[in-house]
Amino acid sequence: MILSVLVLYFDDVRHLWDMLLFAGFWGSGVIYSMDLLLAKLPILAYLNPFIGLLGNCRNALLHGTPPNYTLFIYDLVFGFVLFFFALWLFRRTEHLILEKR
Repeated sequence: MILSVLVLYFDDVRHLWDMLLFAGFWGSGVIYSMDLLLAKLPILAYLNPFIGLLGNCRNALLHGTPPNYTLFIYDLVFGFVLFFFALWLFRRTEHLILEKR
């Protein structure tokens, strides 16, 4: 929803979003374990919520350990806040979509 509003004003959002997704894929530890990087930079888990989700799933399914509930709650709250912000922004600007395109 946020991207649908941004693309109205900036046409290059599509290209920037592709690069951001590429960096996010390689920076979130989908292919490799993030344990070494998170040991040095633990704040990285809070900047990219996908790292927490992926790490919790990996720990629960592969290692049989309980998930980090603090990180799980943070990711859940972050997702809800981002969703409601995107919904608010979209509803605030939805009348411009037909005017701009």
